[in-house]
Amino acid sequence: ALAKRHGSPVTCAVIGISYYSIYVDSYGYDFAMEVLRGLADVIQNYVREEDTVARLGDSEIGILLSHSTEKGAHA
Repeated sequence: ALAKRHGSPVTCAVIGISYYSIYVDSYGYDFAMEVLRGLADVIQNYVREEDTVARLGDSEIGILLSHSTEKGAHA
């Protein structure tokens, strides 16, 4: 809503974790959750303060990049 109100671009990036079910089956759900938390922490350290990092599903992390075009998201 904020991007729409101000007419600014917004980009959503989704990162899928390959072999997530293998981590769960081999090491357990708690271990797999720690892997996701660790990855989210690393991502959070590399995005801007106004960006949002969130878990989308069992094996996906989403990043909402405020004021960013697709080209800016790639950078």
